[in-house]
Amino acid sequence: MKFSKKVLPMVLAMAMIPTMSMTAFATQSATEVNNSNVDISNHTFAAYQIFKGDYHNGTLSNVAWGAGVATSGVNGFEYDGTSDAGEIAKKLTGVNAETANAFAKEAAKHITGTPTIGTGSITIQEAGYYLIVDTTSLVDDTDPANRKPVYDARNLTLLEVTAANETITPRVKTDKPSVEKKVAENTKYTQNGGYGDTYNDVADYNIGDSVEFHLIGAIPDMSNYETYKYEFVDTLSSGLTAPLASTIKVYLSDDKKYDSTDTELTTGTNPSVSVNEQNINVTFSDLKSITGASKGKYIIVDYSAVLNTNAVIGLNGNENEVKLKYSNNPNGSGEGETPEDKVIVFTYELDVTKVDANNSGTKLQGAEFKLINKDGKYATVNAEGKVTGWVNNETDGSTLTSDGNGVFKVIGLDDAVYKLKETKAPDGYNLLPAPIDFTIKAETSNNQNWTGTADDAFTKLNITVNNTTTEGNITSGIVSMDVANKSGSILPETGGIGTTIFYIVGVVLVLGAGVLLVTKKRMNADK
Repeated sequence: MKFSKKVLPMVLAMAMIPTMSMTAFATQSATEVNNSNVDISNHTFAAYQIFKGDYHNGTLSNVAWGAGVATSGVNGFEYDGTSDAGEIAKKLTGVNAETANAFAKEAAKHITGTPTIGTGSITIQEAGYYLIVDTTSLVDDTDPANRKPVYDARNLTLLEVTAANETITPRVKTDKPSVEKKVAENTKYTQNGGYGDTYNDVADYNIGDSVEFHLIGAIPDMSNYETYKYEFVDTLSSGLTAPLASTIKVYLSDDKKYDSTDTELTTGTNPSVSVNEQNINVTFSDLKSITGASKGKYIIVDYSAVLNTNAVIGLNGNENEVKLKYSNNPNGSGEGETPEDKVIVFTYELDVTKVDANNSGTKLQGAEFKLINKDGKYATVNAEGKVTGWVNNETDGSTLTSDGNGVFKVIGLDDAVYKLKETKAPDGYNLLPAPIDFTIKAETSNNQNWTGTADDAFTKLNITVNNTTTEGNITSGIVSMDVANKSGSILPETGGIGTTIFYIVGVVLVLGAGVLLVTKKRMNADK
């Protein structure tokens, strides 16, 4: 094997491509080799012998090809069966790290044989030059309750081992992407956390509302890769209707929030956007080919989904999650996967009972109402009482009618202020003179660090009517209120006490007229 005139410039050109942190042909102790802050106690390493020889007084002599690299057909090297391994090793000795890196990267494509394996550290049996490959399949600790395998990018380390049975601790440089999902809260939030106003982990909405989501992917160091696959895998709950793929926007950003300075990326093949039922995939076949995409920047995916009639009311809410799949082996095929990041959306139910003002145990059927939101719009509901939208005209709003138990329900309401207007009273009762103002209040954890447990996101629910607050049911998401009607005035029956009253009034009027007449005659006589 030898470097040809054509190949050596190629290797040197490859050296211009930044690669992973490596040690290039230098004698190092275990402490010196691993000077990163990465815990590698659970990393598994494989050592492939590239060159072997005898090491004495700082010199490796009698250099020959090792058993860890293929001896024919190696792309980037020319092998004629008589190449002097020592000459090639000599060419590499003392070169800069980039050149050594290029050599290691090319050799890694053609490693062969059975390597020496070690975890945390590795003991090399024979002096020589070795390619150390990190083959770790790690378990991510960011979510101990839901541990998932995460594959780190393979690290290459090219080492000169000076003695037999030497134990080394390879240097590790890991860089992998991360992903977050945020939901916009339309009426309340506690902090923007660098994601932009209203974006956090928890929100509540009306059924029928459009809910905006952001997916935020951090771009890692991709310099070790010729191409880099980067895919958002987003899953909506059944309570949200996924958007059309054509409405999903993708941006390259300097930070985690979208603004006018961000670059909108044209979707097509790179990235491609697909929507299949509850699943949204935004895939970069090669993120490296996107102009400006580099470590420290972000990919933001923006879309809206409608909260629909399948939404869970109260707990356990409507959870939505995202994860990233990404290239994790610059020396071949391989795919890593981030832990999932979740957000949650809540919605609530209003139960109204129509009762007699003088006897709350008497339930009144047939009362009719309109529900009005803070914007003065009227609710529309389906046959089950689930909100389907809001309209401007009262006549277009749904009529909410109390049943035989005096009850009607409105299902799928936001934490907000409302009015309930009675448009028809039950037979024999007076119409309410004015709409009833009330407030549904839900205490939710609107921040950036939701634990992923619904109970931690939604902690209290109540309704306030006429300055009186009543606690709701968190589990069912229901708040309740009674609306009382007073009975109307009753006309008296013929022959009853009502007739007697008329008689009495008539007599009084006649007597009064008589007294007035007599008085007037006396006054005239006196004249």
